[in-house]
Amino acid sequence: MTNESPPSLPAFIEVVVCEPITGWHPIPSGYVETYWLPTVGPTPWAVARRMCLIGCAAGWGEVVSHSTDVLGRMVGVGVPQLAKAIERLNRFGLSCWLHIGGVPQLSLRGSWPELPRRHADRFSDFLPARQ
Repeated sequence: MTNESPPSLPAFIEVVVCEPITGWHPIPSGYVETYWLPTVGPTPWAVARRMCLIGCAAGWGEVVSHSTDVLGRMVGVGVPQLAKAIERLNRFGLSCWLHIGGVPQLSLRGSWPELPRRHADRFSDFLPARQ
């Protein structure tokens, strides 16, 4: 554990949820919950799931602006935990920051790929066999 401060988030962020990719798994699916949740952790998974629901309601690819404080409260975390969760999603390539017109925009994948074998092998003792 380090004493590094979490990445800072602006007061408002724009969130874009990309249209799901055919053959990948939607965020609110049993596959993502079973295989990705233990890998990315509960807070990043909850943040992604909430943003996916928001993006789906607004329409795939539509920009939705949110206060970081409100977005954090939607998943029951503070802004520092939200920042760490988004950083973890970015680290796994499930989201990324875009800067369009000087405004930070978080782009989230609407569906996630198969879990890489090196991660899945760590869970082989307690997760069901992958199809």
